[in-house]
Amino acid sequence: MGVVWRAYDELLRRDVAVKELHVRIGVDGDFQSRQVLREARAAARLRHPGVVAVHDVVVDDGRPLIVMELIDGPSLAQLIRTDGPLPEQRVAEIGVRVLAALSVAHEQGVVHRDVKPGNILLDGDRIVLTDFGIAVMASDTTLTTSVLGSPEYLAPERVNGEPATPATDLWSLGVTLCAALRGESPFQRSDTQATLAAVLTYAPPPIPRAPRLWPVLDAILSKDPEPRPTAAQAGAMLAAVAGIPAASGEAITLPVADPVPVRVPGPTKRRQMVALLAVVGVVAAGGAWFVLRSDGDHGGARNPATSTVPAPPGFVGFRGDGFTIAVPRGWFKDASGGSDIFWVSDPHDKATVLAHVEWWGDVEPGGAHGVLDGFEKGEFTMDFYSNYRRITLDEKSAPDGMTAAELEATYHVSDDGGIDVHDLMHAVVTDESTYILTLSAQGGDAATAERLWQENVDELTKIGDSFRVTS
Repeated sequence: MGVVWRAYDELLRRDVAVKELHVRIGVDGDFQSRQVLREARAAARLRHPGVVAVHDVVVDDGRPLIVMELIDGPSLAQLIRTDGPLPEQRVAEIGVRVLAALSVAHEQGVVHRDVKPGNILLDGDRIVLTDFGIAVMASDTTLTTSVLGSPEYLAPERVNGEPATPATDLWSLGVTLCAALRGESPFQRSDTQATLAAVLTYAPPPIPRAPRLWPVLDAILSKDPEPRPTAAQAGAMLAAVAGIPAASGEAITLPVADPVPVRVPGPTKRRQMVALLAVVGVVAAGGAWFVLRSDGDHGGARNPATSTVPAPPGFVGFRGDGFTIAVPRGWFKDASGGSDIFWVSDPHDKATVLAHVEWWGDVEPGGAHGVLDGFEKGEFTMDFYSNYRRITLDEKSAPDGMTAAELEATYHVSDDGGIDVHDLMHAVVTDESTYILTLSAQGGDAATAERLWQENVDELTKIGDSFRVTS
């Protein structure tokens, strides 16, 4: 709908944001002029800490300009791009704040119509909903017939041409919170038509890392707008997850999802990792999840401010506890504990490629080659695995004081329906710790796993080449 500029108000001597709408208007009485004024008035009448204040609207050479409060902070979309998926409680807190703002708007008959991560701004402890510039009065039927907004955040009824209502804002916020948990909208597809089809027909699966938040989102994402909770009801449920008082004061019973079953046949790290992938894509053992921030600390990681992790074009560098690595930008990043980190191309699809780093403080006998040889003679002989085939097991060169080895193999994991896997494992053993990077392609059958491996081998090789143990 427009572009936002940073500007300076010379009269009041303050920084402001100026939104230039992508329309040109003529005489004051025509339709577009009335539309601009209606949009500005709808936003200007809202008074709430969670709503960007509108100061004025002017027309310069036919260009409508809305003068707004300047929020000097990133959007939620920017935060997701740089930090990856956010923790459950943080997402719930954001939802509570945005719903408080929406409640005020809905009470005054204003529907936002474009709630999405890009329109949620984070300014310290303040969370602000912006871009009411395309919001209109809910009773204004002359404007509600056009479909506006981002298709991956659009409610099903809007796709079907129905008017915007408070329930449509609730849907868009539900998708926004899913994106904050997953890293992207669950309805995002390769083109607009496929995205709209997904909005109408696709039911997002539960998010295992958000067992308390998911039932709330599931209710909000009802395809039928009638059963969706109101903003006040949803806010009360989200407040229970966030551990803060509900602004509405409503007593809401929060449903809690059953824990995702994780069947782990033994205590070792390797079997644990494969079992989790087989069940739910990427799930944290015991339910403990930690977001790994881009080029940031994790566990006892060194301060990233002192250096930058090299990364090929299209990749992002990360510094972990004694290692560095680069992974493709946009991969889902998460950890199953203090000594496991996952990066996954698609955490919600059994057919995916991934990188997994695990480390522990014990020095294994036989060095890196002995560690990988132990996997073959121990874990890969258990009933949990079948059709194991070694491709290579070789020692590799390593800096002084370290040993390195590489094992490439294919196998089938029989747990919970089963997956087939093609793995390349890099092991590095120092005088204090053991590190293993596993690059993997997995699918519902061996042919799918092998196809994914061949299609992504160049990208996986770059990940492997970037992996460095630094201590």
